[in-house]
Amino acid sequence: MKSRNRKLIALGLGAALLAGALSGCSGGSSSSGVTTINWWTRVGDDRAAFAKKFNDTHTDVQVKVTQVSDDQYVNKVGTGVRSNNGPDVLDFDVANSPLFAATGVLADVSDKVNGLDFAHDLNPGMSKLGTYDNKTYSVPFIAGPSILLYNKTLFKKAGIQTDTPPATWAGIEEDAKKVRALGDDIYGFDIPGACGGCLSFAAQPLIWASGGTTMTAASPDQTTTYSTSPQVADSLKFYQKLWQDGVVNPAGQTEAGATWGADWNAGKVGILLAGSWLVSPAEKGGSEVGYGPIPNADGSNFSTFAGGDNIGVTASSKNPDAAWEFASWLLDKDQQASIADTGSSPVRSDLLTADFAAKYPLVALQLQVSAKSDAPDSMATNALQLSATSPWLAAFQSIVYNGADVNATLTKADADSAPLIKQAYEQAGQ
Repeated sequence: MKSRNRKLIALGLGAALLAGALSGCSGGSSSSGVTTINWWTRVGDDRAAFAKKFNDTHTDVQVKVTQVSDDQYVNKVGTGVRSNNGPDVLDFDVANSPLFAATGVLADVSDKVNGLDFAHDLNPGMSKLGTYDNKTYSVPFIAGPSILLYNKTLFKKAGIQTDTPPATWAGIEEDAKKVRALGDDIYGFDIPGACGGCLSFAAQPLIWASGGTTMTAASPDQTTTYSTSPQVADSLKFYQKLWQDGVVNPAGQTEAGATWGADWNAGKVGILLAGSWLVSPAEKGGSEVGYGPIPNADGSNFSTFAGGDNIGVTASSKNPDAAWEFASWLLDKDQQASIADTGSSPVRSDLLTADFAAKYPLVALQLQVSAKSDAPDSMATNALQLSATSPWLAAFQSIVYNGADVNATLTKADADSAPLIKQAYEQAGQ
């Protein structure tokens, strides 16, 4: 194992740009005996509400919130840790869990998590990402899984039943064709074709639901499995068929993520694999929306991308016990249930009762699909799949849009991924 400073190289990128920008540091105890902990969080109004509720109901520990935008998060955390001026508690994009664990940002909370009587109820995909080298460094906090959305208003116009979502790949294709037949600028399906992260979120559940993988377990010897997992080829061929059928909005080929879902929100797309955040805008636009799980080809299984936020205690916290008290409080049933009121999904499956499902049908679906959640687990996820130059995105575009040879393209993607994995683990001191 290399030195701690070497391990923090991966987090130090852009640190000079953020020097002096820290608005909070690891907390301490006052003369009154009150311990103040600092919580760095992604931007979201509900975060401040959580802190206020905790502060109003606790006298010995108080929480100070600092919200950090996603585009600054990793660099700001790197700056804080390198200067010993970081927070006590972090909540962050779950995709960063392996990075923050492997680079020494987060404390090992294995014993504390194992002591939770509801640990087995926590979102499994997010929990997997919070585990590194057989130790737990972060836990799920708020889930954001991918689901299948369908526009019931367009389905009715196309003569399609709306009681249940399309549940097979053939059903998706058939319904998409009928919606496209409505003509003009109405399309049956939409693909964010220039957004690697969007495509991981939307397309990879098809692979997992079919029993496939996109990479081996996280380690310095990790490899991608695009060419060796036949379900990857099957899934991309399905997307290729939708494109060739002419049911996909051609404008989506250059969609890099910033306006993903705009045509859906405008009521011009029949089926979309995305997240629950696109339900309300479409409904406000006058569409009736239905939803269901993302299926495998024959509808016998489903999966979802384990998106959302994990939370952890920093290794540099001066008050780790108080920090864990707050982090674990966020997982209590009362706090988790309140997440449903915001339209987001909690991470505890034991909340899923008949009464809960009747009150929050969309959130209930998210809890149901999260039981089979998965996500890319690698130090190199950004370079491998999320960035605009990732081998995953290049392979997707070549196969789906250009009709490239599937096996040759996926073999090349595996070869192009190998040095990215090596570089990421070397930078992290692994």
